[in-house]
Amino acid sequence: MKTLTWLQKLIERVAGVVLLGIFAPPLLFLAMAVWFSSGGRVLVTRRITSAAGRLVDVFAFETWSRSGRKLAIGELMDQYSLTDLPMLINLTRGEIGFAELKESFRPNSKPFWPRNLK
Repeated sequence: MKTLTWLQKLIERVAGVVLLGIFAPPLLFLAMAVWFSSGGRVLVTRRITSAAGRLVDVFAFETWSRSGRKLAIGELMDQYSLTDLPMLINLTRGEIGFAELKESFRPNSKPFWPRNLK
């Protein structure tokens, strides 16, 4: 059982490096877009509980301005679930596994719009 856990962590780290290499150009483009639109920080950390039950600080793109307004690029990134793409860094570092990554990239649920009653 211990060998399986070690092998799983190795596979997750290797996959993290490969995915980080594949998504490096979009990550760089999004980081530049956030930096130009906000003029401030690009990445923020968010505390989550891992599948193992420990607290982990994961990376995410900053989508809010200092004044508390949502950035235009932040709206677009939220729509396509791109704000959590920097979590690949945490996957590569071995801080999270595929379970936490999968939870992060679930498609946004559509909002419920009540019918207009006449």
